[in-house]
Amino acid sequence: MGGFMALRYEKLTYQIRSCIFEVANQIGSGYDEETYHRGLIQSFRQNGVPFISKQARVLFHRGKLVRKFINDFLVFNKIILSLKCVPCRFLQSHYVQLFSELKLWKYDLGMLVNFGLPNLAIERYVFTERTPVFEENYKAIEKKVQPDEKEIIRLIRSTIKNVARLHGPGFGKLLWRKIVEIELEYQNIQYDKGFFVPVRMYNKKICSYRFRHFLVENKILLMVAALQKGIEQVHVSNMQSYLKALDLNLGLVVNFGKHTVHISGIKKPSTKK
Repeated sequence: MGGFMALRYEKLTYQIRSCIFEVANQIGSGYDEETYHRGLIQSFRQNGVPFISKQARVLFHRGKLVRKFINDFLVFNKIILSLKCVPCRFLQSHYVQLFSELKLWKYDLGMLVNFGLPNLAIERYVFTERTPVFEENYKAIEKKVQPDEKEIIRLIRSTIKNVARLHGPGFGKLLWRKIVEIELEYQNIQYDKGFFVPVRMYNKKICSYRFRHFLVENKILLMVAALQKGIEQVHVSNMQSYLKALDLNLGLVVNFGKHTVHISGIKKPSTKK
């Protein structure tokens, strides 16, 4: 048996899979998620599988509500089961939801099930809570930073590290944006968001774009991403476009990855004549 590693909760997940296939075989395809949810309730009961359906839990930061979660099933008091009924492969948002639920409920195994395809799709995900590791890169801006901007960057770094250490990696982008926003308020750091960025062609404004990120102390743009492998080129390009449109010197992109928090400084692109 050298080299063989047993799957986590192998016997329990086998029982769950048997119930899932029973539902698919008896009900068939073409129904909505709630129909399959009710079918699984009946199958779990018939087969003596202990479960809790649609359990709610809330995430708070600094005493403020971030989001309320309702999972589909907690099975055997060990495994979170998330149901989908979509005519495609699992989407990034589905994984993000499962990661967040595993993290919030503090369980280490989740299962995604999709009843929306001709053949059932079932995926397992093992979640391990880890202390965040920080990777920072300020080479692009180190020669551009003014003294007042340096202090704002210090405040932003402190904010990011506070929330990452309090919650640990694993949540999705929208949750991290909300958590960062609450922390900025808690630390009395002035910020703006939801304002409009002017978009220009031939030096004429053609429209306004609603900015979803943060302008901190009217100096530094802060962009929050999550569950990426690192700072992606698309983040850099987008940040440079915003800096140019707002005539700002620099910005920071933060990615709350699965295990690592990346922070990178971005400077406004030079204007070529």
